[in-house]
Amino acid sequence: MEYALLRGLMAAVGRAPRRPALRFGEMLGRLWFRTDERHRRIGMTNLRIAFPDWDDARRLQTLRGSLENVGRLAVEICQSRRWSDTDIQRLIEAEDPAAVERVQALHREAGALFFYTGHVGAWELLTHYWAVKVRPMHAVARPIDNPLVDEVMTGLRERRGTRIIGKRGAIREVIQSVRQGNYVAMLVDQNTVAKEGMFVDFFGKPACSLYTLPLLAVRSGIPLLGGFIYYDREQDRHRVTLGPNLLTDLSGDREKDVRRLTQQMHQNIEEVIRRHPEQWLWMHRRWRTRPPEEAELPPVYDKR
Repeated sequence: MEYALLRGLMAAVGRAPRRPALRFGEMLGRLWFRTDERHRRIGMTNLRIAFPDWDDARRLQTLRGSLENVGRLAVEICQSRRWSDTDIQRLIEAEDPAAVERVQALHREAGALFFYTGHVGAWELLTHYWAVKVRPMHAVARPIDNPLVDEVMTGLRERRGTRIIGKRGAIREVIQSVRQGNYVAMLVDQNTVAKEGMFVDFFGKPACSLYTLPLLAVRSGIPLLGGFIYYDREQDRHRVTLGPNLLTDLSGDREKDVRRLTQQMHQNIEEVIRRHPEQWLWMHRRWRTRPPEEAELPPVYDKR
């Protein structure tokens, strides 16, 4: 079913004019918003955590925008098959072009570089931009549950030389990739189980978070910085924003440094989300794993 829907969407919008296709994707997002009660509840729970001062009308508007963003991104993923390098440079640009040059200089100096990012804006297109503007990345991604869909998505993601590293056994491949001098990217903004993460503050509430990249950065001395992409509706293009290198002022206490970097990553992600709240993936149960001190409290999300 999922595979048939993906193929149908690719056939419907793959060669359609861009603007009508994007509006069609947003319409699909609004349909999802109206019909998927379960994810609407999850999204509203998350928005109440993140924005306690908002009223529900504003939260619902933001959640609808989030699903419109997913629909728009789905269309662009389908259309990216026929994009030329020139198309990518026209549709995606750096918020600060000098920042791209600074990152390249940092890479030349260090020999490799770690990128962290989140499910903000058109996150699937960030590697396309980097492949055209700089060089292909190696990106860590969890395989999609449906193997047919995963095969199609991997092909689209690797179209411009990006290499997808599966999350299972990823650390060994990531280490090999940085030894080869690559840029390595990972999405870090989703929930993980307690044995694989640490709790850091995210929108004022402890969130169990992967610390793989901070640990590898501290061990290796390889720079760690954020890269994000958001949609500028007025200009009908995407903007890439790049953060500072977090691997500075290390204390020498590895555990303390890894925790500080993990917290800083999520603080930076939160700042990006606050600027573009309608472009983050609010339907994910981000605060599902709870710290031991909350063991007696009710779960954050209901089981319906």
